[in-house]
Amino acid sequence: MSSRVLASYRNLLRASRVAFNKDLPTLAAARMQIQQGFKNEKDATLTEAELNERLTYANDISTILRRNIVQGARDDEAQHDRYSKSDPTITVHFIR
Repeated sequence: MSSRVLASYRNLLRASRVAFNKDLPTLAAARMQIQQGFKNEKDATLTEAELNERLTYANDISTILRRNIVQGARDDEAQHDRYSKSDPTITVHFIR
């Protein structure tokens, strides 16, 4: 496995951990999906352009996981919802 592929794989795993750190079932499912996706492509013979396209796709998914995931939890005792996001620099607006 090339160092670029390994770096992309590890980047996806880190991004999934950041996005789903408090949601263990979703984290496990995301990690399984990442592992399966890379295993399916393990023996593929790709041109340099195809490899670059797939690595760009994986890195784009990492960015989406880090920036666009907002998770919510209902706190029934306090009668409110709690939300957490993986990127503190992004503002989230909720409309009820």
